[in-house]
Amino acid sequence: MNYSFKHTIMVFSLLLFAGCDWFSRSDAKTSEEEPVYIMKNVQDVISLFPKNVEEIEQRVEYAIEKVKVSIQKIKDLDDSERTFENTARALDEIGERFSVAIGGVGALKMVSPEKDLRDASNEACIKISSFAVDVFLNVDLYNAFKGYVEGNAKKEKLNNEQQYF
Repeated sequence: MNYSFKHTIMVFSLLLFAGCDWFSRSDAKTSEEEPVYIMKNVQDVISLFPKNVEEIEQRVEYAIEKVKVSIQKIKDLDDSERTFENTARALDEIGERFSVAIGGVGALKMVSPEKDLRDASNEACIKISSFAVDVFLNVDLYNAFKGYVEGNAKKEKLNNEQQYF
């Protein structure tokens, strides 16, 4: 990969994430994993972009599986166990991680000079979109949030931002 292409990817990534407060949020780490959206160097930015068709497919499958498991954890909680952290913030972080994990795939669809990468990215984006609708607009997930809002949310001391969320 030549310097110009690396530079283009880095600039595009920074523009993509510009203005997103979660990109540099100091409190973003609420789980045992380090947030995937903290970019420490140019190599971290470059790693956001799959290098071949196989990597596109692997990344999408991995991201989808991680989201399924994480969403199921939220849905499996009893309403009496729900808190802002394990329900609202958890879903927010799932969405953030998913967006970052698949963001490079969507970018390649638009900017890759290689037709096979653009085509594979396009197919992956169709799969991702379908999955996202099914998972994030899920009745059981809605009911989990409803249970939290109608229950423990009324008892928690939430700051203005959390209440707005």
